[in-house]
Amino acid sequence: MTITKAQRIGRNKTFKSTLVVLVILLLLLLIEECKGDFANGLLFFINGLVNIHALFILTILFGLTYLFGGKAGKEIIIQRKNVLIVMLKYVPLISLAICFYAIALSLIRQESIDFADWKIQLTSNYIPLFMKTAFSLFLAWFWATNRIKANLVPKTE
Repeated sequence: MTITKAQRIGRNKTFKSTLVVLVILLLLLLIEECKGDFANGLLFFINGLVNIHALFILTILFGLTYLFGGKAGKEIIIQRKNVLIVMLKYVPLISLAICFYAIALSLIRQESIDFADWKIQLTSNYIPLFMKTAFSLFLAWFWATNRIKANLVPKTE
């Protein structure tokens, strides 16, 4: 198998699995948002999705998934690395990139920076954001890397 084919397989599998997990999470968010009042909940949900910062976060998520997915495909198929090591290398990087964007956005929006307040905000907002993002991506990448690894074994009939 060539390197470009391995990268293409890795990109396809990671991109699709990330998309599936994102759709599931968005459906759960939609259900939660529409519990009280369906019409207003739907409007708030749509407003949250078309927010420019949500679009930037999705761009970061899928851009890095595309980039790292190709590397993961090459490492798993060509270099025969362990899928858990590949996951533990790329998932925290994607999660950190999303969290750094959120932290930078909050720092830009604040008029004055009080580091005592910021420490509380870091522990109450951004560490849980990192954990939720990392957990969701671990699920997606676990599924994707195992699907990539399935391309190693020749199919018997």
